[in-house]
Amino acid sequence: MKLDDHLILLVAPVLHAVLMGERAADHELEAFFRRHRGLGSGERRLVSEGFYAALRHRRRLAAHAGEEGAAALLAALPWLESPAPPDMPPEIRHSLPDWLWSAWREERGEAGAEALAEAFNQPAPMDLRVDPRRCSRETLLAELVAAGAEARPTPYAPHGVRCFRRLPLGELPSFQKGGVEVQDEGSQLVSHLLAPPPEGVVVDLCAGAGGKSLHLAALLGRKGKVIASDADAARLSRLKPRLERAGYRNVELLPLRHEGDARLRPWTGKADAVLVDAPCSGSGTLRRHPELKGRLTPEGAAMEAMRQGALLAAGSRLVRLGGRLVYAVCSLLPQEGEAVVREFLAAESGWRLGDAGRALTAGGIPGLAEGDGFLRLDPARHGTDGFFAALLLRRA
Repeated sequence: MKLDDHLILLVAPVLHAVLMGERAADHELEAFFRRHRGLGSGERRLVSEGFYAALRHRRRLAAHAGEEGAAALLAALPWLESPAPPDMPPEIRHSLPDWLWSAWREERGEAGAEALAEAFNQPAPMDLRVDPRRCSRETLLAELVAAGAEARPTPYAPHGVRCFRRLPLGELPSFQKGGVEVQDEGSQLVSHLLAPPPEGVVVDLCAGAGGKSLHLAALLGRKGKVIASDADAARLSRLKPRLERAGYRNVELLPLRHEGDARLRPWTGKADAVLVDAPCSGSGTLRRHPELKGRLTPEGAAMEAMRQGALLAAGSRLVRLGGRLVYAVCSLLPQEGEAVVREFLAAESGWRLGDAGRALTAGGIPGLAEGDGFLRLDPARHGTDGFFAALLLRRA
């Protein structure tokens, strides 16, 4: 992969802004393409691939270039086509923070850490979810193949399709009819784990832009009710057009100021099921957001864990006796996953840990059981983003 001097000159300021700040890479690249509409399709592809390669392999490229400047990283991209020097430390070869590589190696061993690091350095495919009331998986697969994309059913999620080529979804008939949503398979499995009862009341406490809320509404068969709440009102508002396109009328948007907002009180002890898909470090999304490699710190994860514990406690207060709660994070860091759950269970005697793998198997999704009852997904083993989830059951 090689960018000519003209493209390097154009792209370097955008890459620099991402490397130096807190800006999301995908948003910055989209803005770049809007400013440079005259670029041809081949140039756009080179820019996109080079931009993300520089983020994924930042430490390795910097070691070769002798500096971390954006232009130097972009100019060094052709070096990625050669094997890394055998004496290059693995954390540099995989462009990971030292502490993260050490944590993975301690948890998974050298070979397991290598496999995980390599998987996170690959571009993520595009996972789609069909609404079976509007579209079948077979219909979507046929449409994707006709559009020239390589696609296949996801191995676990029963309504998922994995597409290995980006294409304009708006041109697909199934998407136009509201039968298709973009959703990583791991995210789909979290909703299946919650398994909301028919005609039940479900609260999606950290709904964000509403991907899981839409899925939960579909699982309810449009007969129950989903309360989609989030402290980011602007992000939550993006759910409205998605609901209209999908034709759902059983989802209520509830903007919050914080997890203790009084607007949640009417639902205290009333929800059959609650999903707490908590904000986190995002360490499980490195395929999609490689810029996070330079931002992850143990201190940041510890701060996230404090907020996650507060959200889990707030979500638990909404669950009726005998109800269920799923706590999930798109992270593979134990301090954001099992540590948060175990601390909650130690303080709350009215709850117990369910077996996530057995629950999914009972729902027709086998092969994901873990010895301790938690659900852990990662790109090396499952082809999904990195996820942790726990099924918590309130005693009747």
